[in-house]
Amino acid sequence: MKTEKEIRLINTPDIRSETNAEGETIVRGYAAVFGEESEDLGGFKEIIHRDAFNDVLTDDVVYLFNHDNNIVFGRTTSGTLKLSVDDRGLMTEVTMPNTSQANDVIELMKRGDINKMSFGFYIERDKWAETSDGSLVREVLEVKRLVDTSLVTRPAYPQTSAALRSLDTFQNGNISRMQLRQNKLRILKLKK
Repeated sequence: MKTEKEIRLINTPDIRSETNAEGETIVRGYAAVFGEESEDLGGFKEIIHRDAFNDVLTDDVVYLFNHDNNIVFGRTTSGTLKLSVDDRGLMTEVTMPNTSQANDVIELMKRGDINKMSFGFYIERDKWAETSDGSLVREVLEVKRLVDTSLVTRPAYPQTSAALRSLDTFQNGNISRMQLRQNKLRILKLKK
């Protein structure tokens, strides 16, 4: 059973904020992009399938800063966060609150210091493949639950045992390669 939350980051230089007629700041951007290969996530790369988010757009999703549940900027259930999917990816639109944390982040966005987004999720279905050069690619076919979308400051790809379990199933017992990856993940987790 795949039960651990996974987090993925995407560089979104086209993330933008604007002020509407009511004086509210609206931030729009892509939390995930379809069909593009990720950076190395610890021995594999990942691609998000076009239909991965079809069943989770109505989940109770929060919009955070650096995946910190103490810094909430919006939520789908309150109507302050809107999620949609287009040909490019998972689009977010949040009405930022008038809080000191939100105002600070908006200022950092204007300066260009914050221009990345990320999403946290639980996986329902994925597919693994080995390319001709021997590298591994995981395709996220279906997200079980979308937990959050976040503005983030640094690329952080926490590796999870959920990914490792499905990788292990794909590799059908290639222990030496799998053991190497597990050891790397233990080291990465200890560095946190």
